[in-house]
Amino acid sequence: MNLFKTIFNKLFNNRSFNYLNRYRGHVNNKYRLESGLINNDSIVVSGSEDANLVCWDLIQKKVVQRVYHANHRVVHSLSCHPSKNEILTSAEGSIHLWEFIEPEAS
Repeated sequence: MNLFKTIFNKLFNNRSFNYLNRYRGHVNNKYRLESGLINNDSIVVSGSEDANLVCWDLIQKKVVQRVYHANHRVVHSLSCHPSKNEILTSAEGSIHLWEFIEPEAS
């Protein structure tokens, strides 16, 4: 039995507040999780309560990468570099710096 339920990350236009997309694949039951954009705003990133940083393609809404944070339960906070493909995550008192590398096309 899985005690976690999957919630959607929702993307809104910050000027018109129009709903643009929703993204599945992370767990968000109990905590406030942060999200952001990287890779020239083409990748949506979010923390998750299953110890992952989850990355989605903005347009296709598919998970393109998951980064597991060993020995942690919740990735609750993140900050995206404004011009580099770098993400700083915080998980239960630890800070991690990640570089997003575009997956090779199949």
